Amino acid sequence: MGVKSPFFRAWFGDWRANDTTSIHLADKPGSTRGLHHNQDTGWDINVSGKVFDENKSHSSIANREARAYMPYLDSIVENAILLDSSGTSPKSVNTLLMHSLYAVADIGNGPEVLKLYVEEMNDPNSRNTTKRAYNLQNIEKAFNAGKRVQGKTSSPSASASNAINTVSDLFAAVKRMDGNFRSIVK
Repeated sequence: MGVKSPFFRAWFGDWRANDTTSIHLADKPGSTRGLHHNQDTGWDINVSGKVFDENKSHSSIANREARAYMPYLDSIVENAILLDSSGTSPKSVNTLLMHSLYAVADIGNGPEVLKLYVEEMNDPNSRNTTKRAYNLQNIEKAFNAGKRVQGKTSSPSASASNAINTVSDLFAAVKRMDGNFRSIVK
């Protein structure tokens, strides 16, 4: 993980708040199982039935609104940006960390911010760890559902995602929209 690890961030701070690296829109259909290379981390992330099952079983608005994006999962995994990691709440005895990667995706309705949980697990047959896509959420839809303007839901044209071009833009949007984001910088 190097400089993107939660340990580096704890020591050095959330340098991604000033990261001018361009982000790539996740907008290509494809949801194949197997390994997909994440451009930001260099990880090969396994897309298995777990991520599809998790999204079907959760009933929160963030999970329900992410279901439409499942056919674009390959592009989301490949273009998502690592912004947060946690060592809490292991999903299994082999879970080491849960990572939160964020992507701006567009399936034809305008761009929206999605959160992809990636579980990093100990591989007892290797010196390496394995990473698997675990859950997908639409944090922008969940955030906007909580906002009301004169009794009406805010319009999609007011989407914050239209202005996200760099990692720092994404970082700022995630800090505002994701109540579970644990930024190091206060």
